[in-house]
Amino acid sequence: MSRPREIKPPDDAALKLGDILEEFDERLGARPEPEILTLTEKMGFVSQRERFNKRLAIADTSNYKVIGLSDIAFNPYLLWANAIAQNTGWEEAIISPLYPTFRVRKGYSARFANYLLCSGYLRSHYGSISYGSVPRKRRATVRDFLDLPIPRQPSLAEQERIEKLLDEADRLRKLRAQGSQRTTALIPALFHEMFGDPAANTRNWNRETFADLLDRIDSGWSPTCHDRPAQPDEWGVLKLGAVTTCQYLDTETKALPKDFAPRPELEVKVGDLLFTRKNTYELVAACAFVFETRPKLTLSDLLFRFRLKPSVEINPLFLWGLLTFPNKRKQV
Repeated sequence: MSRPREIKPPDDAALKLGDILEEFDERLGARPEPEILTLTEKMGFVSQRERFNKRLAIADTSNYKVIGLSDIAFNPYLLWANAIAQNTGWEEAIISPLYPTFRVRKGYSARFANYLLCSGYLRSHYGSISYGSVPRKRRATVRDFLDLPIPRQPSLAEQERIEKLLDEADRLRKLRAQGSQRTTALIPALFHEMFGDPAANTRNWNRETFADLLDRIDSGWSPTCHDRPAQPDEWGVLKLGAVTTCQYLDTETKALPKDFAPRPELEVKVGDLLFTRKNTYELVAACAFVFETRPKLTLSDLLFRFRLKPSVEINPLFLWGLLTFPNKRKQV
């Protein structure tokens, strides 16, 4: 078992993570049992009772750790997958004794600390401090976690100003996600109003074979990537999640290691029509139109890109609506 590689601190580093976080270990003991939380990779802390409709914890939780509002914990075996979260919803709860728990030191904003822990800089290093022989069970230690170098922190007033900016950005991101969900639900209804049911062809449109419309189908590649998203200046490979909602998401990526040469011919471009060729029964055959995308992202081998013949008089947006129509997708 090898130790993780040393992380080079940023040029303006004057602190380590342990300078703003302190570990604590408080057990429930004989006190009444509060809400039991589970730490997830994508949703942070969730209530076992509300999320799973059942109890996952053992009967005797006296050894479980108590975690209060704004306290932080991570899963040492899944930190590389960003299984780290701040308790923002419960005055007091308990979590598995497996998870190390931390409090934000005085002089630092708890919410600012949470934004820092979720930043691209720290997330890009969580995998580097996780080690072990089993890929999905690489373990990170508290010592290595608290030793992570961080940039010099601004004053408390400046932290609070940055918080407000980040809160507003988060609000806008959520509004955009809601808009995308509504668009996904609206498109089939508009398509049906304009063209009828494409599977039943209720309006007797002339049919053509899809192959007659295509110049070619591009298929991507899936090298062994990092277990983190690609940073803006890095090449990355799209995950299935970039397409499965039928709305293109350029945040669903994995970073390409620097020892792999990128393949620019597979880079995703505005106007591309992407299709999931492999997935579960419910998620296969998802299709997304690329309205906008960041650069340096390539197709994975689980995705197709449809290339239409230049002479074909058909709009890719029509194909997107056609292939995402529920009855037509079910046929596919």
